[in-house]
This record gives sequence, structure tokens and C-alpha cells, in this order.
Amino acid sequence: MGKVIDASVGDGIPFANVLIDGTSLGAASDIDGNYVILNVPPGRYNITASNVGYQKVTTRGVSVNVGFTTTLNIKLSQGEVTLNAVIVQGERNPLIRQDLTNPTVAITSESIDILPVDNISDIIKLQAGVVTGDDGSIHVRGGYGNEVAYTLNGLSLNDPYGNSRAVGLATNAVQEASVSTGTFSAEFGNALSGVVNYVTKEGGEKFTFSVKGYGGDYATSRTKLFSNLDQIDALNSGRVEATLGGPIPLSPSTRIFFSGVLENFKGSYYGYRLYNPDDSYLTPDNFKSTDARYGNATGAYYFRPFDKATSGLPTGDKKYVTMNPSNSLNLQFNLSQRLGSFIKLKYEFVYNKAKSRSFDRSFLFNPDGVSWDYSRGVINTLDFTHTLSDKAFYTLKA
Repeated sequence: MGKVIDASVGDGIPFANVLIDGTSLGAASDIDGNYVILNVPPGRYNITASNVGYQKVTTRGVSVNVGFTTTLNIKLSQGEVTLNAVIVQGERNPLIRQDLTNPTVAITSESIDILPVDNISDIIKLQAGVVTGDDGSIHVRGGYGNEVAYTLNGLSLNDPYGNSRAVGLATNAVQEASVSTGTFSAEFGNALSGVVNYVTKEGGEKFTFSVKGYGGDYATSRTKLFSNLDQIDALNSGRVEATLGGPIPLSPSTRIFFSGVLENFKGSYYGYRLYNPDDSYLTPDNFKSTDARYGNATGAYYFRPFDKATSGLPTGDKKYVTMNPSNSLNLQFNLSQRLGSFIKLKYEFVYNKAKSRSFDRSFLFNPDGVSWDYSRGVINTLDFTHTLSDKAFYTLKA
């Protein structure tokens, strides 16, 4: 929102056109020069204002964040419309937000791309008032990990059973993440210590595609402390991610966006497979006195005593085995359809699956005995947005 002003006299300019470049969004100023553009997705835009008898002005890099109103007042100078537009650099983020009533930080996709992180939760941990527990859970203002409300485009992501986050998101699917650490509005009634809201990317006016990946490994000269790390594997830790988005060729008003991330980590801590998980044992004094294996209680353990073919020795193959492997898959897809200029439908699908093991030193010689941790989450959402006028709209979410 804002006002289109005559640069020479300071009065509002009525019926001026204000357009967001590269989109179909825009508005016309009223009799006093005021304008409002509703339902603008978060991001950075170029705004162009024009009117008959005035020179065009384009303001670049105007930031729009979720939950905030971006104010942009534009001054037009009298002149020919055919003159080149005046270019103005917009303010990225104001130092003081007049509509900010609680401590909230907006993390844009630009910041996410710059930061050396692979997980969206790693970015949340960098914010003031946020710490990480030993189990990796996020704690806000000293609260428990299940006191944080996670939302996706305004819909809850929390598991009703334990109130923890049920579905994870990949960094390449997030347009903006906002972190609020106090004094929440009524819509976040279940939040006790913090609110994290993710806004996903949507297909734009143009078709886009990206793919990137990396691989690496750990190395050290202290092989007595970290065994088997002298064997370098360039794909020990690997990640591949891809995005695809834009309009459907036969229906330009229909936009799609897809993102996928596949991660695989073979592990960095190794155990020595001396034993197998099914290597049961008895001490010699537990056998019958008539048994040839009977002996003193301090004698060597006898492994697999009920297997007639056993030699009594551990059955491990004495190979090094990683004890902290992990792999994960995250997929996100949305489809948006505009029905005219006032109605928008959006369907979103998010799926993530992960499997991992945690290093446990007590299983150092029985590495296969460490249990696997599994997780899987799916969410489907549907949004219906109806713009009633240039100053009012409503959104239904399910």
C-alpha cells in the first residue's frame, strides 16, 4: 500500500496505475492518490507507477514479507510518458516496522541461499532467543521443544500426539520463514514459546529449472581415535536437489512448482563387527556337568550355545561398519489456478521420509545392534482466496 504523489506540489495523483513488474498484480490509486495491492506473495519486486502527463517511476527491490504491510510512497514528476522511466532503489527492510507488535524475524529465500546450511531448522537456530537441545529439538525462550507451533502457509504442521513438527521442509521449497518469539495473535492459540511459519514457493510468470548437488567425506590423521577415516569416499556425504516451476503451456493461468531433495550420509563413526546381534552366550558354569563345555564361571564365554554347528566363538566378520548413517527424501509440489482476477485456488503436497542411526559407544563391537530411527510425514493443503474489492479479501484453508 502507499500513495502516488505529484513530486512538484506534493498532492496525491488520482487514477495512477501501480503495477508489480513480471506479475499480473496491480492497482489504481483513488481520488486522493492512495493505492492498495492485496495478496502479494513474499519476495522482492520492482514496482512501476505511471499516469498520463507524468514520467514513469520504477522502484526496484521492494521487499514483501508475510504478516506485514509494505508501504511504498511513489513520487511522479510531470513530463512525457514516452520518457525513460526513473529508476529508484527500494528499501530492503525498514529498521522499524510500525505494524510490528511482537518480535518477529523474516528469513527470505535470498538469505537461505546465501547461508551455508542444508536444513531449514539450522536457519531457525541462528535467531535470537532460539537454542538447540541435545536431541536436536528447537527451544524458544527456554520453553520445551513441543511448545513451538510450526505452520505451513498458515496451516499447522504439528503432530497432535506430541505437538512436535510432523513434516519437514527442504530449503529450496521455502520462499520465506518467519520466526516469532512472543506475544502471538489469537490464531496461534497452541503456541507457548514460539511460532515458525513457512511460506512455500510458487510457479512464476516464466518457466524455471535448477539442479545442484555436492559430495564429500571426513578425513583425519588421528586414526587411533577415529578408526577407518583414512579411507576417503567422495560420495560419503551427498546431496542432490532440484526445482521446477512456471506456467503450464496450454493454460498460462495455471502455475506449478516442484522441489525435491535427496540426502545420503554413509557415516563418520565406525564400529568393529566382532559380534552379531544374535550372538547369545553362556559362561561355562551354566552348562550341565555332563556337558563337555562345562567349566569354571571365570572361563571364556561360549557363543551360540544352542547351535550345534557353532565353534563357540563370536560370528562377526571383523569388518568396520558405520554407526551413524542417515538418508532422507523430501518432496514438495503445488498447483495454483487463477479463476479470473479475483479468485485463486492452490493445492499443495509435502512429503518427507528419513532413516537414521545414532552413534552409541556401547555397541562399538556390535554395530549392527544399534536400532534404526524412522520418520515419515505427509501433508495436503487446499487454499481458496477471494478478493472482494481493492481493500478486502478472505482466504479459506483446509
